[in-house]
Amino acid sequence: MPAEAWYTLCGSSRPRLLTSRAEATSVSGYRAGITAVALLLALASAPLAVAQTITRPADQGGAGASQVSGPAQAGALPQPAPPTLTVSPSAAVAMSATWTLHLSAPYCGGFRIGQGVAVQPRPPLTLEMLTARGVRFDQLAAETEVVGDVLWVRPAPGQIWSMICLQQEQPFTIDFTGVANPPAGTYTVTVWSGAHPDPISLAVTPVEVAPSP
Repeated sequence: MPAEAWYTLCGSSRPRLLTSRAEATSVSGYRAGITAVALLLALASAPLAVAQTITRPADQGGAGASQVSGPAQAGALPQPAPPTLTVSPSAAVAMSATWTLHLSAPYCGGFRIGQGVAVQPRPPLTLEMLTARGVRFDQLAAETEVVGDVLWVRPAPGQIWSMICLQQEQPFTIDFTGVANPPAGTYTVTVWSGAHPDPISLAVTPVEVAPSP
């Protein structure tokens, strides 16, 4: 290879010949240094993922213990909607109504509800009144189990669920079909689940409907 380098863009308003290998090496080193500085500036301006540290209470794995949960998120996940109970039709003494529980739970290859969802109708409501015609879990077949005055509801075996895992809780429903609505008034159904073990009382109010003229 010839000892002379052919040109450079540094140090002159127009290209000129470099007279020696040493001069060419010096210019190459200068260019490499500029490139390295530009790369460092680009890296410094890029957003960095900050590890979020979560401190666990003493009753959850030792006092002062901490773990890194991964990159900090831009904001907190939205809170799930509170449980509700709807009735359709809502007319008092309607003979074939659908009572629907609207709930939510963590989802990873299926709803993470543990033993299931517990449904406890308060007197004068009865389990027989709710389960006379059928129970469905999120529009699919359900498995039910009566323990005392509590009805446990879970998906029937053999259901096919998406195997993805989601950070946010996902909504689902439990339908009681063919229910005979009680007379007008306010009634209570208490629910809890493996995902949310604290009992919540939900009110349902069939209404008196005036007869058509």
